[in-house]
Amino acid sequence: MSKLEELYKLFKSGDIDASLNSVEEILSNAPNNPDALHLGAMIFNAKGEIQNAHNYITKALQLSPQNYEMFNTLGNVFFQSKDIRRARISYQTAIDLNVSYEAALKNLASLEIEDSRPFVALDILKDAKKLSPQNTLYDYMIIRCLRQSEQIEAAYSYLEDMEVSKESDGYLYQKSQLLYELGKFDDAINVNSQLITSPDYSKNAIMAIAQIYHMTGQWDKCLAFFDDLKIKYGNNSNILLAIADAYLKSDDSKKALETIELDEDNHKKHVEFISLKGQIALKESRFETAYQESLRALKLTPGNINLMSHLALAAIATKRHEEALTLAENALLKNPYDQFWIAIKATGGRLKGQDYKYYYNYSKFVKVYDLVPPIGFSSIGHFNIALKGALDRLHGFSNTPLDQTLRIGTQTSPNLIHLDIPIIRSFFEMINDPIRDYLKHIGQDIHHPLLKRNSGDYRLHSAWSVKLNKYGHHVNHVHPEGWISSSYYVDTPDISEDDPQKSGWIQFGTPPVNVPELPAELTIAPKVGRLVLFPSYMWHGTIPSKSEKARMTLPFDLIPA
Repeated sequence: MSKLEELYKLFKSGDIDASLNSVEEILSNAPNNPDALHLGAMIFNAKGEIQNAHNYITKALQLSPQNYEMFNTLGNVFFQSKDIRRARISYQTAIDLNVSYEAALKNLASLEIEDSRPFVALDILKDAKKLSPQNTLYDYMIIRCLRQSEQIEAAYSYLEDMEVSKESDGYLYQKSQLLYELGKFDDAINVNSQLITSPDYSKNAIMAIAQIYHMTGQWDKCLAFFDDLKIKYGNNSNILLAIADAYLKSDDSKKALETIELDEDNHKKHVEFISLKGQIALKESRFETAYQESLRALKLTPGNINLMSHLALAAIATKRHEEALTLAENALLKNPYDQFWIAIKATGGRLKGQDYKYYYNYSKFVKVYDLVPPIGFSSIGHFNIALKGALDRLHGFSNTPLDQTLRIGTQTSPNLIHLDIPIIRSFFEMINDPIRDYLKHIGQDIHHPLLKRNSGDYRLHSAWSVKLNKYGHHVNHVHPEGWISSSYYVDTPDISEDDPQKSGWIQFGTPPVNVPELPAELTIAPKVGRLVLFPSYMWHGTIPSKSEKARMTLPFDLIPA
């Protein structure tokens, strides 16, 4: 075994720093060793040091321009930073150089799934399956593609036909998700119950059960279920963490904290417990405690992007604007397109007193369109009556999801862009001209996080429908994986645009923490047929609706084509 092979094995074992030190030592004596540069790029990518990884793999490819494995690594570096276009080109180049190279096929399929192109991913996976017919990973990826394209029954049939153990955790987890999506909730709960003690799926299974109970209006059953779990598995940290997280997502921070403290050994020293305590404190507006707990968690796992996000919000809440800005700058080096971190950067600057209109230029970046109906409809109201009827049939739950910003209302589950429902397809055709007008209106700027991605074309990434009941609202938020977001009003209460209470209005500018210095800066009235387009990084939420009549919207996210 060569020295580099030994270092690769060391790297794959998880000893990243030791392997990097040894690679650097080799390169100090042989700076043009392409294999050492390649390994260095893989190590830097694993550490999240994207620029170093890019520099190393670029130099390696200059020395070995036909090396398909290096092109695959280049794709991984671009994929890590969410540069989907260049990642796709790199993976495809690797495949062109070696059509039997499975790693690049798998990675390209994963990219297409991530980019909401399940049909493209399916074609790639069929090629991969020809090379390795027994590889069940490809089967599970195919099932994910079928699910993503809303072919749920086909996905379930595919799963049932797989030649795998029907008792394996992986199989059971896939089955539970499909049963949920088929609306077989009792069966989904039963299957998830078999995964309660699974090391890999315990947390997901508990959250899935909680989600079903919450969305079907059976939260009392969920509370009893949690009590039983705490009695049976009171010493299982994974189970306690999952229960506490579900309590927190249901806005019961008191029970979340009580659950964490049942684990006397871990709640004071284990990073996940400390992090959750920070999130609980943030929810309760105990901002200094939230900051200290989040900082303590991050020190235990430096560079963890999720822990960094919790600390950033706590830093904003405690007016540590310089720290928030530093966290945002570091995160954006890893993923320059993450809309959350653009929001944090802008908000840190706002707290600092900077002119942050560079990011939050409302007159330029928030645009309102009152739409005209497609051909065949006498008015936009007439069109929306038909659209509401189709969406009502998809609002099959009685309560909010646990993992969304919605409070007091319901949300559809399928991604509407993949549904073959004529009136919904007509909606997507109707919004094409306003979207193209918006792209033309905002223009291009290679230095601006919104405008540098404007190719003049777009692709729908996701779409869903929300129904707000009385006092319903959205907590202020951004769409981390989006580019341009929206709100389209399908049905609204009859409220004047001069309403002093602004009941059910969308608001912009306020982060999801209560900082008096950061009030909302723009509000827009809901109106049937109104489309509002704005950058996905803009904080936005809804002022609680006071009307007895439900308010229905059809939001969607766009990404550059």
